[in-house]
Amino acid sequence: MRRCFQKHLNSTAYKLNGLYLIEGAPAIPEQIVGRVFKDDAVVGNYTITSSDSKTAGWGENDGGPYFHIGRWSAGTDVTLTLDNPDEGYDCSWEASQIVADKEWENLGSGEGCSGTITVVPGYLSPDWHIHWGFHLTSTPIPTATPTPTATPSPIPTSTPTVTPTHTPSPTPSTTPTTPTPPPTSTPIPPTSTSICASCPAGKPLKSLGNANCDGVIDLKDFILWLDVYRRIQGGESVSKDEKAQVDFNCSSADTHHTVDLQDFGVWLNEYRGRM
Repeated sequence: MRRCFQKHLNSTAYKLNGLYLIEGAPAIPEQIVGRVFKDDAVVGNYTITSSDSKTAGWGENDGGPYFHIGRWSAGTDVTLTLDNPDEGYDCSWEASQIVADKEWENLGSGEGCSGTITVVPGYLSPDWHIHWGFHLTSTPIPTATPTPTATPSPIPTSTPTVTPTHTPSPTPSTTPTTPTPPPTSTPIPPTSTSICASCPAGKPLKSLGNANCDGVIDLKDFILWLDVYRRIQGGESVSKDEKAQVDFNCSSADTHHTVDLQDFGVWLNEYRGRM
């Protein structure tokens, strides 16, 4: 796995969402390219505008429809908005780029159909430098719960009081007591000690790179891995649960979590295979 990932890093062309990035171009005003994901499908022909009144154009390649918009110099704050989301869908967004030394940098993400980033200089081809994704996720329709109808309580009727008749108490007879046998102990099965996290049934497996255990392997999972990886590399404290979320190659024999480039390779292979 590590040799395959290193071979990928040593190549001069990269592919994200089906768009090729060519190494060696100067850092000049950058264009934003991206896709709109509707649940698990790549869709197109939405109206996408920028804060300085630019409107995105649309194209298509082997990865499906993609949009392209504007050029901005480094240091410019840019807001992109998906103006016509489908009714009944929640909207979120994410933006990232490849910077020097072939590392990814998260430029921003959030809920809603509008997001703002600050353009930073890159070292790959400016046409494919900044990558943006809008995600439309269908919202389940809640089922109405019927309100129960109140049942009237019956009105009690008066009951005549009966005067009791004195009855002599019988003399109790002695009944032998049967001894109670001691309880039988039930063996308790051993508890699993595996530290590996798993996703609910019906969702892509954690071992495929599904960090947030939703229904798709996408850039949201990559961003979760990148955040934990960078904090570990920077010497920050990271909880066991946070490491377990992005430890994609965890095994039952592991006693601690290791978050490294092998986990990124697991996510990348599955992500590219699903495009």
